[in-house]
Amino acid sequence: MKTETAALGIHQVLNAQRAEGIRMVSIKQGFAPRDFTLVAPGGAGPLHAVALAEELGMDTVLVPRYPGVLSAAGLLGAAVEHAVATGYPMALAKVSPDEVKRQLAGLDAKSAALMAGEAVAAGGIAISYSADVCYVGQSYYLKVPLHLDEPAPLARLYEHFMDTHERVFGYATQSPARLVNLRSVHRASIAERAAAAAAAATQTSDASPAPRSRLAMLSDAAPPRQVPVYAREALAPGNRIAGPAIIEQRDTTTLNRHRLG
Repeated sequence: MKTETAALGIHQVLNAQRAEGIRMVSIKQGFAPRDFTLVAPGGAGPLHAVALAEELGMDTVLVPRYPGVLSAAGLLGAAVEHAVATGYPMALAKVSPDEVKRQLAGLDAKSAALMAGEAVAAGGIAISYSADVCYVGQSYYLKVPLHLDEPAPLARLYEHFMDTHERVFGYATQSPARLVNLRSVHRASIAERAAAAAAAATQTSDASPAPRSRLAMLSDAAPPRQVPVYAREALAPGNRIAGPAIIEQRDTTTLNRHRLG
């Protein structure tokens, strides 16, 4: 086997494994991938993204400006958040909203102390609640939002649980449910950092910078061919590139094997 053929085989195996991983967190959770945009983070993500989108029936791929450091940038821009949970195994029909509120008040106090330890001012903190719920007799549970400001919060929790059960497992019944855990989340946005982005052209254009080319093997059913290679920093908003094409930048390579805009 030639080196190029072996490399293409490895690429295809990795794509199959990644596609199954995406199915695990989408289709098996009741979401259709075709309804979403595929984001390609990481230094290797854009190399696989178009093939994955095709496999999953998705028609849009988003490659971040610097995918190789997207996780680090996200960490720097993420909100400060603390979640505190407690076990609360009770039949839902036997629990009163006031008792749930008392339990959550204790969790709020713990979360507030953690936020204070982060030197976060109390005024800008958003608080949300959720509960882990299951049918009586089930050994697994689902995380469901809990809105205490609604007129009948526990009845609404039960409705949310049935909707979630229907989406995830394909069915729901009016059977009795029980609480498993209660959870309080305190979240505060950090100060916005000034964006240091260079001004870019805003007009839409079909013109693209003249590329160089590279011999590339795109399929085991066709011989290698010359493929244009573009530098991402030379592209402007509105540029349209028909594949096959390769787009290079310092931290990643984007591969488009097909004639897509």
